[in-house]
Amino acid sequence: MTFDRETLAHKEWLGMLQPVGLIVSSLALTKHQAVLDRSGAIELQSKLQEIVSTAAIPGQIDQGIAYIPDFPNFAQEILKWQPEDLVGAENQPPIPPELELFLSDYGETLKPTYAIPQVGAIRESSLQSYLMLIQILPTGLLLDKVD
Repeated sequence: MTFDRETLAHKEWLGMLQPVGLIVSSLALTKHQAVLDRSGAIELQSKLQEIVSTAAIPGQIDQGIAYIPDFPNFAQEILKWQPEDLVGAENQPPIPPELELFLSDYGETLKPTYAIPQVGAIRESSLQSYLMLIQILPTGLLLDKVD
């Protein structure tokens, strides 16, 4: 049996999904002309390499560990989000105070850096009108360190 590139690509993709329980045949995908667009992946990878930094974090991490220094740029260039998809970003509405949560046991307030509004939702300050809250932490922060 000979394998063409598309069948091999489908087998590779299915191998990544197999633990989740998806049952699809690579031959069925080829028969129904499902095509993986790898040309866009190369361009996307190049953009990602431009956005990601591997610069050293002074006093914490040596050079070589990748991180994203500018999340709004990452969201627009890689995820293809629109500027208005990031509430709290520059030139966008501020984060509503109702999205903050005071943790009395820790004496801290959890406050998102960005909020992702639900598509088509009226811009109201209720949790139901947001799909995701994002908090940007200082680069190199040791999350397991106890204060």
